[in-house]
Amino acid sequence: MTDQQPEVSRENLDRFIAKGWDELQSYIAGLSDVQFSGPTDASGWTVQDHLLHLADWEIGVAALLQGESRLDAMGLTPEQWAMDGYDEKNEIMRQNARAKRYDRAGTLARLEVAHTLMLNEIAKLSDDDLKSPVSRWSPGSTHQDWIAWTIVGNTFGHYEEHIPWMKAISDKAV
Repeated sequence: MTDQQPEVSRENLDRFIAKGWDELQSYIAGLSDVQFSGPTDASGWTVQDHLLHLADWEIGVAALLQGESRLDAMGLTPEQWAMDGYDEKNEIMRQNARAKRYDRAGTLARLEVAHTLMLNEIAKLSDDDLKSPVSRWSPGSTHQDWIAWTIVGNTFGHYEEHIPWMKAISDKAV
C-alpha cells in the first residue's frame, strides 16, 4: 500500500472487496482437486481449510453487523474468543469445520453463502456507519476501531494474507 490511503467510503470498500474476491476466485478456479484438499502446510492446513476459515470470519462479520452473536456464528465460546492471539481460535474453527466433512462443492458453497451474507449487511452501511466503532454493533464491547477496519481485515485484507499461504500449499501438489 502507499502512504496515501483511499478515503473510507462504501464505494471504495465495495471496490476493494470485489477486487480481492475476484483474485481469490481466480486462484480457486485454477486448483485441481488434489491441490484443493491434498497437501498441507506445517500446521496441517489444506487450501480447503483456509477457505473454510475465510468463510467463518465473513460469517462472523455478517452476524456482527446484524447485531447477532459473532461468536455463535463462528462456533466459538466466550472463553475461546478470550484466548490470546488468533492461532488457537482459528484451530478450533478449523476442527469444527473439519467435523462437518465438507467436500469441494460444499466448501465453495459455504464460502459463497458467507460472502453473500456479509455483502448484504455491508450494503446497509453508510459512509458514516463505516467510521463507527465496532462496539456500536456489539453491546458490551469496548472495541473502538472503526467497523470499516473489521470489514477490511475479514475481506480483501484477509484474502491478501491467505492467498500466498494457500499457493505455497497448492504448489506442493504440482
